[in-house]
Amino acid sequence: MVLSGGLLAYVLRNIALADLKAQFQLASYGWLALVGAILLAIHIIRALRWQLVLRQMGYRPPLLHTTVAIMAGTFASALIPGAGEFTRCGTLTRTDGIPLSHSFGSVLAERIADLLVLLAAIALMLVLELPRFREYGLSRFTFTLAPVLYGLGALFLLSLFFYVLWVAWLYKYQAPLQKRISNFFGQFKTGFLSVSQLPNPGWYVLTTLLIYALFWAATYVAFFALPSMQTLAPSAAFSILTLSSISGLAVPTQGSIGTYHLVAQWVLMTYGLSEVAGAVTATFLHAVLLGLNLFWSAIGFFILPFLPKQR
Repeated sequence: MVLSGGLLAYVLRNIALADLKAQFQLASYGWLALVGAILLAIHIIRALRWQLVLRQMGYRPPLLHTTVAIMAGTFASALIPGAGEFTRCGTLTRTDGIPLSHSFGSVLAERIADLLVLLAAIALMLVLELPRFREYGLSRFTFTLAPVLYGLGALFLLSLFFYVLWVAWLYKYQAPLQKRISNFFGQFKTGFLSVSQLPNPGWYVLTTLLIYALFWAATYVAFFALPSMQTLAPSAAFSILTLSSISGLAVPTQGSIGTYHLVAQWVLMTYGLSEVAGAVTATFLHAVLLGLNLFWSAIGFFILPFLPKQR
């Protein structure tokens, strides 16, 4: 929370609250409703992709259950980075009796698939946008924003290193836990490898690509909500999505607060916006995308207790 607030305060240090308020007063809520519909479609498609793997393991949860589980996980991730995976898996354990280790293995496979798509998106973005970034001044990014992100990323990796050491210590010296952990990782492996055993892996690849494409579409459609953004190219939305995804992995914060603002502001400045206009627009984009995403996620989180249990 402190990190998110610090990064956000840095971006908004020269912004008046009236400027932010004016953006929302000028917004076209018809376009924002379309953004909300796209984000809902993303939740459903993610649920369909998850079902492909769960069915391979012999589990058949209803689409409503998997969709609500993903929504609840998204809501949890906005509060605590990384908590979404455990929340969504725990939800299906509660409603459908699916072992946490099986579902968690399938989720890790999803993350790897998403990472591969992100790497492909990075390569495409560099082909399309590197001349623009170089023309604007890549050195400005290198000597201002990059050291901050690299330093925070190094801190994250250091914390992850000590976490791995702690888990290894538990595994080696805590005899009562050793068998339990061994069984967990055995089931985890089953869930993880189920992706490679899908009868039609093309559907898994297609849904993964579609999810990223819809995230790009949601960002681009949000441009039309403000007159000042309607002239921005689709490549601007693609760059914002790709670079914010990278920064979110390097520096995980609640709801990408702060990191998204820094990256989006920099991209918008390469498209001719001033530093102040870029910060205001980036804040508007983040508020819209996060707010609508949390709207659907909150619905899933709060209807979770009313889902019928089945085995």
